[in-house]
Amino acid sequence: MAERKYPIGIQTFSEVIRGGYVYVDKTDLVWQLAHYAKEMRSYMAGIPYVEGFKQKLKEAATAEGFYEYTMYLIFSMLNVYARTQVRCAGGRTDMVVWMPDAIYVFELKVMGTAQEALDQINDKGYAIPYKTDGRKIVKIGVKFKAETRTPENWIIEQLEPLIIVKCLGKVLSVSKKCVPLRNEC
Repeated sequence: MAERKYPIGIQTFSEVIRGGYVYVDKTDLVWQLAHYAKEMRSYMAGIPYVEGFKQKLKEAATAEGFYEYTMYLIFSMLNVYARTQVRCAGGRTDMVVWMPDAIYVFELKVMGTAQEALDQINDKGYAIPYKTDGRKIVKIGVKFKAETRTPENWIIEQLEPLIIVKCLGKVLSVSKKCVPLRNEC
């Protein structure tokens, strides 16, 4: 029996495939985490605090960075490619998670609302760099409750990718759905 190689610490799909590592598709798991806030709330509610750290945790719970860090740990422990404070022309989004079929763009709020977080993704164009990637784009605005350090509300908006068909450098079509083309190339 051949030795199995596990992708510990490898977070890009292309590296997993090129390196011949065992691949476990977590697409459904990430979709569930993004769409079922109560599971994320339940998981995060189970994270204990250290007694001597209680005051510092209370202070940290009012900062978005605390939640970025926590969510980053959750996704990276699942060996999912995730990054925080991802820069684009409009600013920095709190977190982006790349999966084989979708890109998840997160904006987190403690003092604001989930709607304000989603509006920020749209107003600042955080999802624009991924529109021609070919994967679905899922924008998620999350409101955290500082007292419990758990998600209070999530709003999800999904975009279908733009499909750009080119032939010899000439753009033949741009659409949100794959459309059959005449033989123009």
